[in-house]
Amino acid sequence: MHLKTPSSSIKLNGKEKICIHAPLHLGDSVMSLPFLKNLRSYYPKIKITLIAKKKLVALWQRQPYTDEIRTCASTDEELSRLSRWLKRNCFDLSFLLATGEDVAQAHWEAGIPTRIGFDFWGRGQFLTHYIPTTGSPTDPKLTRKHMVQNYLDLLDKISIKPKFCRPRIFQIKNRKRAQDKPLAIGIAPGASFGPAKQWPAESFLELCLRLCKIHERVILLGSREDLVQSRSVFSHVTSQQINNLIGCTNIEELIEWISRCKIIIANDSGISHLANALGVPTVTLFGSSSPAWTRP
Repeated sequence: MHLKTPSSSIKLNGKEKICIHAPLHLGDSVMSLPFLKNLRSYYPKIKITLIAKKKLVALWQRQPYTDEIRTCASTDEELSRLSRWLKRNCFDLSFLLATGEDVAQAHWEAGIPTRIGFDFWGRGQFLTHYIPTTGSPTDPKLTRKHMVQNYLDLLDKISIKPKFCRPRIFQIKNRKRAQDKPLAIGIAPGASFGPAKQWPAESFLELCLRLCKIHERVILLGSREDLVQSRSVFSHVTSQQINNLIGCTNIEELIEWISRCKIIIANDSGISHLANALGVPTVTLFGSSSPAWTRP
C-alpha cells in the first residue's frame, strides 16, 4: 500500500448506498449538519447510513437527512465489528468526517470502493479521495475557513457545489420537566481539551452570583467530564436561583434545557454550537481556538 494523491471528483448516479462516519465530538457534529443537508438535498432518494457515537445519537435522530443510524465506539473491538458490518452491507461510498486514522482503516478494510475525507494523521493511504492537509486538523488551510465550510468542501469530491448554511436542529415537543421551568440564563463553564479553551470556572461562578443579584435564574449545563473539572468551584453553591445540571443530562435533555434558555454563555464548546443551532442567542468565549474557524 502506498500513499495516494488526491483524486478528481466523481459523479454519482443517485442509487448508491452511502455511509457517513460522523464526527466524534458534539460541536463538530453540529457543524457537520449543513454537509448532511446539502447531500440529502442533492440526492433526495439516495440511501444514507450514519455511524455515530452512542451518546450523540439523539442529536442525529432529530434530523431528516439519514435513512439509518448505527452506533460505534472508538475502540479497536468496536471498529473491527463495524468493518465487518460495513462489508456485509456492500456500501458504495463512505465519507469519513470522524478524524481518526483507525476510522479510515475500518472503512478501507471493509472494501468500500470510494472513501472520502481529510488526510489527517497520514490516513490518506486508506482514502481514495481526500483533501490534503499538513496532517493535522488545525492545518492553517482549514482554520482560515469556518469548519462548516471544511465539511462542505468534501462534497466537491462527488461533484456537488454546496450552499453554505448555518447548522439548524429540528425541535420536537419539550418534555414536561423542561417546560415547567421559567426562562433562565444558561451557563456552560466546560469545554473539551482542557483549560486552554476555558474561561476560569471561578469567573463563571462570579458571573452566576452577579446574575442572581439582579434576580436572574441560572442553569448550569455541561457533561460529566465538565462536572469533574468544576465540582470544587460549584459544589458549594446554595442559591435557589441556580440550578446545577452539570453532568446530569443526556443529549436529548440538554437540547430541551437549552431550548428553555433566553441566552447561553459558554466557552467554545459543543453546548455553544448546540444553542446556536437551536436558535438560542449565544455568547461564546474563545481561548486557544479561532473564532474564524469554530465560531457558532
